[in-house]
Amino acid sequence: MKITTSMTPAGICTIAVIGDLDIYAAREFHSILTSDFENNLSGLTSVIFDLDKMESIDLSAMQLIMQVQKICVENDKDFRVIGRNALIKEFILLTSSDVVVEDRGSKTSVDVSSSVDIGARRQECSGCDHLYVSIRFDRQIFKYGLNPLCCLQSLRESNQILSVKLITSAAPEGLTMEPELCYFGLELTCTPNTSADEISKAFELLLDDCTLETIEPAAPLSEYALLLKTRRAEWEEVESFLLTSKTLLPDQLQVVHALSLLSASEEKNYSTQPKADAPLTENIERQQLETSKLDKLIDLMGELVISSAKNKLLISQVDNARLNESSAMMSRLVEELRETALTLRLIRIGDVFRRYRRVVSDGGQKRGKKISLTIGGGDAELDKSLAEKITDPLLAIFRHAIDHGIECVAERLKRGKAENGVINVKAYHESKSIVIEVADDGVGLDKNKIRDRAVILGLIDKNQKLSESELFQLIFKPAFSMDDKSTRISGRRDGIDFVKTAIETLGGSVAVFSEKGSGTTFVIKLPVAAAILDSFLVDVDKHLYAIPLNMVLDYIEINEKTKVEFIEQKAIRFEGEVLPLINLSDLFQAPEKSVRQKNILIVKYGRDKAGLLVDDFKGEYQAVIKPLGDILQKVRGFSGAAVIGSQELAMVLDIPGLIQSKCAKEERKFKSTTQDNDDYRIH
Repeated sequence: MKITTSMTPAGICTIAVIGDLDIYAAREFHSILTSDFENNLSGLTSVIFDLDKMESIDLSAMQLIMQVQKICVENDKDFRVIGRNALIKEFILLTSSDVVVEDRGSKTSVDVSSSVDIGARRQECSGCDHLYVSIRFDRQIFKYGLNPLCCLQSLRESNQILSVKLITSAAPEGLTMEPELCYFGLELTCTPNTSADEISKAFELLLDDCTLETIEPAAPLSEYALLLKTRRAEWEEVESFLLTSKTLLPDQLQVVHALSLLSASEEKNYSTQPKADAPLTENIERQQLETSKLDKLIDLMGELVISSAKNKLLISQVDNARLNESSAMMSRLVEELRETALTLRLIRIGDVFRRYRRVVSDGGQKRGKKISLTIGGGDAELDKSLAEKITDPLLAIFRHAIDHGIECVAERLKRGKAENGVINVKAYHESKSIVIEVADDGVGLDKNKIRDRAVILGLIDKNQKLSESELFQLIFKPAFSMDDKSTRISGRRDGIDFVKTAIETLGGSVAVFSEKGSGTTFVIKLPVAAAILDSFLVDVDKHLYAIPLNMVLDYIEINEKTKVEFIEQKAIRFEGEVLPLINLSDLFQAPEKSVRQKNILIVKYGRDKAGLLVDDFKGEYQAVIKPLGDILQKVRGFSGAAVIGSQELAMVLDIPGLIQSKCAKEERKFKSTTQDNDDYRIH
């Protein structure tokens, strides 16, 4: 995709698009419109969109173009679109506006009111004698790789659409909109023989991410009144379409207005058809709740956890059995209440995974590949806020697999593989974490090529020894790329550095496993719920540090009775295994180091284990997690901050990062012990 702009002395701005104008190009398109159009608006007399060499367009680009049109109309600027016949028809079909559209084939302007032969087919229906459809999309739908315009294709091909209108009321003023969010809705009318099931089938891939309402032909006006109640903010546009599409006559529209103002009881009595008596009582099993109310509940729950922990700490200092018993009971109730409150925000991860089916199928087609997505463990649950925040990292991983993992059909057949590539995504619970695996059966990662490329880019020294896991972690480096050009599918170069950053910001971790010729697997590990952490507190040089409890394996109090075998003060022998030893005091370079006897906390991450050398154990605590601010975001060694019952702040240690860094150094066998913690040292 390429976008060029030109400006004449007369103030005519021409914006030409070459290639596909879709969600992958939306941000660049938005940036160009802002710099070359909006910032120079006062000096413009006319804006021309040249779509002659454009291959395709989707709703994300359509809403940007329509915003430009709206700005031009408001500022008395001329606006027109020129290009190929098929694309012009599609643009007219959806805008239904007064925009001047020129077909370069005929060099004539097209009258919007009769475009695409819609007017002729409208004459076949009168009044409410057609199916009415109203659709609103999830704001994030473009980020899932879904294009609503594609879902209209089958209906258009079968001539079932009578009229279409894009609803733009929800769009912000000017070009302040976020280009990767969907602000538009769709209203359409279809032929009388079109069923609601056919509409649902056409929009099957979007049903989880949109609200779709249909009104049957000759339906009572009360149904349109109900539609009005759900579309009040957009009613002016919807009302206009109901009239222009001849869905309602002006007098019918007045009745609909009146019905929408009736009370629920009055509306129930108003009906053109008799209805069976509704039961006086119903069993309501589910009730919708605003997300903001849930967020408030979780925040209060966090404060309650802190207060409970503080009370427990104070009571433990008093020698009173009954008071301690009461405190223990309250702690159990708070724990139960906490668990219940957190489950209210849990959603099934399968609902998130299913959104990527279209990303995989469309992405494969654009690359000339056959790819299918298989889903496992869809019933596993994850906090809603986390589910929303992992959509972008997951999307980047899927695009990476599509772009660089799965081979084309000819290459797969040559290697003896099935022509259809497979991306498998699955989720499962592990302790109090959820693990997400995204695996493809493609070419896999080539360790030698990664190393050579990293040397060229200056990321590593030519003679530097790296383990397999370290080599694979290089693909997350900001500067890393296997190619000198970007691809439109992945939307960036091979480096997917923001995936690692985003996951770690959420308190999780990401690992990569690959076998050349067999495929690549990304393993993401996240906490099931945010906000509250079951942690184990340790003291190091009079500073508190929190370790996620699910990563604590054991602890060793070093005294005269305890014998611990140290290996050059860099490792210990634990239950027959040699584990690397991390001295936190040296790691964080505390100005005042404790002279007390050290103790060892055994931690684990996946298959790796390590020992942390600390001063003292403070025991288990429930802590409210607070994200690190912008200043500390890039400081290595920590994944967050925790507020404990005594109102003290404890930094949450990044155990995966500490272990991986330490293990990697041991594999490289550094000669100097002073280099033991250099890569992870806080300065």
